[in-house]
Amino acid sequence: RNISFLEKAQHLNLSFGPVMWSLPLLRYTDVPPRVTENFILSGYRFPNYSLRQCLVSAFRPTNETGNFWTHFLPIFVFTFHFLEVFTWEGAPEPSNPFFYPFWNYFLGVLYLLLGSSLAHLLNSMSLIIREICFFVDYGTISAYTVGSSLAYYYYIHPQVQLFFDSLYIPSSCLIAIICVITCCNTRQCWRKYRYAVRTLVFLLPFFISSAPVFYRLLSPSASSPSSSSPHLFSTMATFFYRHCFWLVVSAFFNISKIPERFSPGNFDIWGHSHQWFHCCTFLKLTLPRLVPRGCIVEQTFQKVLISFTREGCMTHDSICHCLAFSLIRPLTFPPSF
Repeated sequence: RNISFLEKAQHLNLSFGPVMWSLPLLRYTDVPPRVTENFILSGYRFPNYSLRQCLVSAFRPTNETGNFWTHFLPIFVFTFHFLEVFTWEGAPEPSNPFFYPFWNYFLGVLYLLLGSSLAHLLNSMSLIIREICFFVDYGTISAYTVGSSLAYYYYIHPQVQLFFDSLYIPSSCLIAIICVITCCNTRQCWRKYRYAVRTLVFLLPFFISSAPVFYRLLSPSASSPSSSSPHLFSTMATFFYRHCFWLVVSAFFNISKIPERFSPGNFDIWGHSHQWFHCCTFLKLTLPRLVPRGCIVEQTFQKVLISFTREGCMTHDSICHCLAFSLIRPLTFPPSF
């Protein structure tokens, strides 16, 4: 009965009329099994919405509304803090090559937040589009990983020639692609453990991309931009530990499905674990804003400029490759329904 109502509304083309706002939200028993989420019993949109209906649903209390806003609004918060970096005392112009790695990091975060928010908003257009939306979502997470790796590499760059000069960035790119493949596969197999697999898979690139920071924290005497400033080193350690804390908390929410696990149906619209996961994910993005400040304080512009010019915009290309692969993946291995 619900399905016929939706079809009639679309046939009458009343997307922005009263019918649009009265489109019923469905229970988990009324939608295809691939659309349901654990312990979320209601608030579902049937996967045949038009684009306009999806956009309008951002202002309706569905079980995806919070998922959309908890990553869409942070785009503006992060952009504000990103632009604030250019106002720091001693900072070069935004177009200076010194900031090229930081721009790549910004693009990675922007892709992540925008890709995630749009995936949650537009996934009810069809089952195929739903898969494509989340494939791109996984690709943007890997794009963020590669973007942050570039910022760490050029602003911290520990003097360990074998790994950091030859293997660090290629390893980050390779791990990012592996993560995209694995997470895409969880939508067809391992569905019972899909949240645990996705979370654990994305912990691996964290350890790879954060290797320069780990090296700095474990080897304070290493030659790096902040080694001569104890206060800066202490501040970087504080921010990084905060970064790790929010990463662990976000992983906890994504795997445990708390609080809806203990009270199914009471957190269908607001307050369920994925919304807390989004909030914690954004809170952990504070550390890399500090990294270029260390270089500014220590006046290492020339080192970063020469190093980045020599390497080229490798990571920006890798970010694009991650996004392109996430688009190609559903076309080469179409999901079965």
